[in-house]
Amino acid sequence: MYVFQAASIDSETQKQGLHLIVHRLFNNDGSSSVKNHVEDAWTSNASNDHERRMIRRFFSCTPVRCSTIHMNVPSPETFDLVVPSTIDIFGREERGRIRFHKGTIPECHAELATYGIPIVWMPMTSTGRRKLTEHKQWIKIQKARETAMRQGR
Repeated sequence: MYVFQAASIDSETQKQGLHLIVHRLFNNDGSSSVKNHVEDAWTSNASNDHERRMIRRFFSCTPVRCSTIHMNVPSPETFDLVVPSTIDIFGREERGRIRFHKGTIPECHAELATYGIPIVWMPMTSTGRRKLTEHKQWIKIQKARETAMRQGR
C-alpha cells in the first residue's frame, strides 16, 4: 500500500496511472516453481475466498489507479492454473487491464518491452537475481521527502 500512496503524489502517475508488474512463481535462480506448489497456493478454496476479498478491497481503495497489471508466469503448467484464478480474484474493472505473459524471465521482459516498459527498470535480472540498488535509492528519496514534510519544508 505504501508504494501506491507514494506513487499517488506524482502528478504524472495520477494522469497515466500505475503499471503494476508481477513476477509470479519464479525461484531465485529464475526457474519456475513446481506445479504442486502452484496447485496448493492457487486452488485451495479455504484461504482463497479471504484472499480474493482482500485483493479486491485493496484495489478498490488504492489512491492511484492501475492502468495495466502485467502478470509474468513462468511455465505452461502454472499458466493454466494461475490465469483463471487471477481473473477470478480481480474485480470486473481490473480484469480488462490484466495482461498475462508466459515464459522465462527474459521472454517476459522482452514481451514487456513491447508495451514500452524499459527492461533496465525491472527489479530482476534475466537470471532471476534481484536488483535492489534502484529500490534502495527510491526508499532513501521517500524517507527524505517524508522527513522534509514532517519538518514543514
